[in-house]
Amino acid sequence: MSTPPREGLFIPAEICHIICQNPELTHADFKALAAVSRNFRGEAYLLSLYSSAEVRDPTKLRTFCTTAIRQPHLAKVMRNLVLHMPAEGALDPDTISAIVQLLSMATNLQSLHVLSLLPNYIDRSKQSWILCGHSFRLTTLVNTYFNTMTMKEMIYMQPKLQTLMIPHTSRVELWLPHFSHLTTFSCSAFTLRQWYEGPAFTNIERLQFGIMPGVMDKRAMPPPKQIFKLYKAVKSLSVSIQDGLETLWKSWTMEAMVAAAAVHMHGIKFLQIMDYTQTKKEPRVSFFLSIARFKQLETLILRPPNLLSRDQTGQEPILSSWRGLQTDAGRKSTAEEIMGTLPTLKRLIFTLNVDSEDVNYEFKRVSSSALDLLEALVTLHEDEWLL
Repeated sequence: MSTPPREGLFIPAEICHIICQNPELTHADFKALAAVSRNFRGEAYLLSLYSSAEVRDPTKLRTFCTTAIRQPHLAKVMRNLVLHMPAEGALDPDTISAIVQLLSMATNLQSLHVLSLLPNYIDRSKQSWILCGHSFRLTTLVNTYFNTMTMKEMIYMQPKLQTLMIPHTSRVELWLPHFSHLTTFSCSAFTLRQWYEGPAFTNIERLQFGIMPGVMDKRAMPPPKQIFKLYKAVKSLSVSIQDGLETLWKSWTMEAMVAAAAVHMHGIKFLQIMDYTQTKKEPRVSFFLSIARFKQLETLILRPPNLLSRDQTGQEPILSSWRGLQTDAGRKSTAEEIMGTLPTLKRLIFTLNVDSEDVNYEFKRVSSSALDLLEALVTLHEDEWLL
């Protein structure tokens, strides 16, 4: 509960205004100032909103921007900005102009998220010129709205980026050595592939990428071991593989990815592999031999591919390729085997397709014994790999 302003303390509004314009003040500072006096509250509250702002309703974008344009000190204190964007055609020229003007004034902006409201509109807008030519220097850039190919120039203008997240549908090549401060990177496999013969990236600690049909060209993807050997400092790895991929990707099995991560990413603590493909094979025993190499792994999330099979009616039920995971007893037995192999593992999740929907079965240790496990159904969040 916030502390109410002190009734007896009077500070002239002009003094409050001058103090609140200090560009060094943080979001927490403004919240503290709002509790000093009533004059501070009005000024500091508005500034706290703009220092770390999120606009969820696209119809309010123009109002949000024009408020800061008319009061330039609001733009100056802006450090974090999250914009939820509609389809390109839904942005009128006046709103676009207001966004551009606000960004040109937000010289202290450090974190920018430009997010598409529509799942089927990811990576489509070609109006990325809106983000270009501004003087801010970002440490975080997250984009799911603008076409990344058209954002290339803007991205290169941010050499101090520590976090860069672009859609898994992007067909953009980036010169990663340019970003020497980058520690968190989310991209498409297309972007990742170009570096398999290059130098290792010892600064990247969190890596996420998606393998999407229709994004890759006809060049074969090097096997996981050739990619993962470049990211030996990674502590968190998240990979998703969508169905419909060609045989050029046949080396990217769950077993191969687990084995490569175990060999090359010695300090990894979080591993998530979501395989949405279909197979006729069950996982090999080598999978269990590979995981024994992990020495620090704390969280393991696995979605095995679906098994292609026909029942007596000729139908093709959707089943996990790990047959042992289809029963309660089988899941517990497998969890016990994995937990017993990995003494550092605190959390194990199997994601299985049940009645055309993914269900997440989580196992946690109740004690140090691998046989003493607590099972629960949980919801997986998109940012699990960032925790």
